[in-house]
Amino acid sequence: MQNLEAQGRIPSLDGVRAFSVAYVILWHCTYQLPGPQRERLHLFLANGRLGVDIFFVISGLLITTLLVRERAKSGRIDLGGFYVRRCFRILPPAFVYLGVMVALRGTGYVEFSNSDLLAAAFFVANFRTESMSWLLLHMWSLSIEEQFYLVWPGILRKLGNRAALKAALLLVAISPLLRIGTYYLLPEYRKVMGTITFTRLDMIMTGCAMALMRGDSWYKSACERLFKLWVPGLGMLYLIFVSAFVSKKLGGTYTYVFSFTVECLIIASAIEWVIARADAPLGRFLNSRSIAHLGVISYSLYLWQQPFTDSYSTHPVMRFPLNLVLMLAAAELSRRFVELPSLALRDRLLAGKAPRVAPGQITTD
Repeated sequence: MQNLEAQGRIPSLDGVRAFSVAYVILWHCTYQLPGPQRERLHLFLANGRLGVDIFFVISGLLITTLLVRERAKSGRIDLGGFYVRRCFRILPPAFVYLGVMVALRGTGYVEFSNSDLLAAAFFVANFRTESMSWLLLHMWSLSIEEQFYLVWPGILRKLGNRAALKAALLLVAISPLLRIGTYYLLPEYRKVMGTITFTRLDMIMTGCAMALMRGDSWYKSACERLFKLWVPGLGMLYLIFVSAFVSKKLGGTYTYVFSFTVECLIIASAIEWVIARADAPLGRFLNSRSIAHLGVISYSLYLWQQPFTDSYSTHPVMRFPLNLVLMLAAAELSRRFVELPSLALRDRLLAGKAPRVAPGQITTD
């Protein structure tokens, strides 16, 4: 696997996606368990937001890498082509999911408000301060992603790589100040401090900065020094087992001022480690066929895990562990009958602008 990047592939990323979505699912499943069992499991799954945060860093890394490579190859960034590719990738699975939920609501099997549906459909769920139905609540993270897609490619095209890198690093650095400012100046958003875009910029911008620095020799040397000090491994242990307890003890001062930014830097170092150590035991595991496949279907799996992890569900098949089988089946059906046909249609429409790629290539499909 040593020459994968030379072939236009980033090793281990599908495996990291698999870990991320598995973490989200297991965290959600704990809320279906009785209180004592849930509390014991939370000792091992304390940081519930970790899976989504990893997705954010990966998204910034992949999108920026694609755009940088496009400009290096063609001399420009085609925003129109980018948005067509994103629309065909993101919208069909999301709208099919929402359509199925609407159909179920029509039968009386589930309930949610029209305002919840509109916030989800227009990808502004992350700014909704009212409580949302569990079935649509996970759309907050997709909303951040879509808002990022609307802004960042134009910035990168306008500024160029070096200036865009400075902008990304600046946004990472000032994110704690943005959270502090939001807390005091926009008190109506305090309850959604963890979901609104301008309080979570450091996650995605860290991935963007990674993509813009990865070709620099100093960056590679810095990563190697971190690897020798075991920073990625020790940092991930801290995030999984310690960070949430510190947040609980110290409250918002730690969580919003320090935790988010520290977390994204640790995640970035861990991603670089598994990329660089693809031939190590952990790398081989992440690149194994079954684990990588979970990463390939992670988008549909993230969409469809929500109804199967509803803590109010009482039917046995909707409870752990049978719910895992059902959500996997739903994700596979979504991938086969929604995602892949949509991607094939996109490729035909764009002709040579969006070539088909193998799983694991530097792409988000």
